[in-house]
Amino acid sequence: MRLAILILPLMLALPSCTESLGGAQNSEVVVTQNQIRLAGPRGYCVDPNSVQNGETQAFAVFGNCAAISGSFRTVQPKDQAIALTSVTSLGLDTPLVSDAPNAFLGLFDTDAGKAALSRSNDAAQITVQESFVQGDIVYLRVDDQSPNRLPGAEPVFWRAYFDVGDSLVTISLHSFEDAPLSRDSSLGALQEFVTKTRSQPAA
Repeated sequence: MRLAILILPLMLALPSCTESLGGAQNSEVVVTQNQIRLAGPRGYCVDPNSVQNGETQAFAVFGNCAAISGSFRTVQPKDQAIALTSVTSLGLDTPLVSDAPNAFLGLFDTDAGKAALSRSNDAAQITVQESFVQGDIVYLRVDDQSPNRLPGAEPVFWRAYFDVGDSLVTISLHSFEDAPLSRDSSLGALQEFVTKTRSQPAA
């Protein structure tokens, strides 16, 4: 499996993704030529200024609907966090995560795989604290000590990799330094994102 598929989507737009909160309230966004519908659980909305949508790759940030809309009458999530989401359309010659999830997980035992988890593309900055396969979904809890991490975000985050049709979807759940989530709360929030996205009908 090509590690570029792991790296490229999450390198899109990251430097500005926490600077652009503001816009309409939408809990989902349809991306790529495959019409993949990314969706957030109750209280999370797409930051419209974060969306980068191409034919085969896309990126979007989900955050607190109230912060994005500027209206604190809006429903807010029970767990305060932001989710970085990406989609990559896979070629016919590229295995899906569901084809061999344990082999996919094993990529992150390598330096190249750890570099794919790092905002600075530096394996030395990465510690994989926990990882497991649940069905055909790969989960990792990652400590990224890269100097250019998301402003205000905890260095430890959860990430999920899974398929929607012939596309690879990646979701990373980041809590905040001033209101950190527990291990179980952050994993639970991520799993809500995964469930919500996988339950969406095709656009």
